[in-house]
Amino acid sequence: MAGNLHAQGRDAEAEPLYRKALEIDHAIGGDRWTQTAEANLGLGVDLDSQGRHGEAEPLLRQGLDIQRAAGGEKSAGVGEAYLALAANLGAQGDRKQAERLNQRALDILRATLGEQHPQTALAYASVAADLENQKRYAQAEPLCRKTLAILRATLGDHHPDTAVAYDGLARNLSLQQAHGQAETLSNRAVAILPRAARGGSARGGIGPGDRDTPRPRRRRRCGRLRRPHLRPPPAADLARGAGPAGRA
Repeated sequence: MAGNLHAQGRDAEAEPLYRKALEIDHAIGGDRWTQTAEANLGLGVDLDSQGRHGEAEPLLRQGLDIQRAAGGEKSAGVGEAYLALAANLGAQGDRKQAERLNQRALDILRATLGEQHPQTALAYASVAADLENQKRYAQAEPLCRKTLAILRATLGDHHPDTAVAYDGLARNLSLQQAHGQAETLSNRAVAILPRAARGGSARGGIGPGDRDTPRPRRRRRCGRLRRPHLRPPPAADLARGAGPAGRA
């Protein structure tokens, strides 16, 4: 439920649920369990979305440390944690560190999940955003196109995440004065979202789920795909008392 609330933008409502999940996971598996890492990351991302970046940073760092200890440096969980921490540091103005972590995340996710995965698309979009922040729009363009191609291949052409990628590429081209191409892509993004909303699909963010779907904001940067939400463990698992040995 916390993940669904967060994905709908109801971050303050999601926060106590994320905190409860963290409390339960810590009690079950301690602070070295990967489920505790996910709970730390989930709460950190939720606080980040509320603009509480200083509170979020230590949670994100702890989640990253646990994932690294559990799976090594080159695991998908570590790549996803790097993306979350990079977004946090970028929001606090540490763009150089954010750029380094985004590139590291992309390298890891390409190696672990492959090119054709939505999480890899998110990493490409994040690196593109770093380039756009430096006004290196031409260098960002192929990454925006790569993001869109992956999402079209993996999620389909009528998914809200794909719409966000269309809109991001449109912005990038507009900044390069290619206004005709930009308008075509932006109109495509707007056309996708009502159809996706009727299907109960996700709003502009990586990952499946039933969420509300707003119209994409104009001038969205290529890298402004919504980060994946991290869900607390299902209630059924908690009821069974599943511990570290009982989960994948």
